[in-house]
Amino acid sequence: MKCIKSVKQTKQISLGEIIRVTDEDAIEKVKGGFWVYAPKSEWKQDRVGNKTENSKTTTTEEPKVKKGKSKKELKLEKKRNK
Repeated sequence: MKCIKSVKQTKQISLGEIIRVTDEDAIEKVKGGFWVYAPKSEWKQDRVGNKTENSKTTTTEEPKVKKGKSKKELKLEKKRNK
């Protein structure tokens, strides 16, 4: 896997976008001239930045619904029923 960064903007790709692709795909895209190789640390930093931005903008999240009782709750309930 290689990390590549866009150096030209198109309809589908924004300028400076960093993606991880297979080695073969990376070679082809870099040969095309729209992409350059980027260090993995830059890709990781970009992902962390996107996650923090997304978490700040999504304030209307629905609370998680509990699917069932935990093991601890089941044990306590079983003891009470004895």
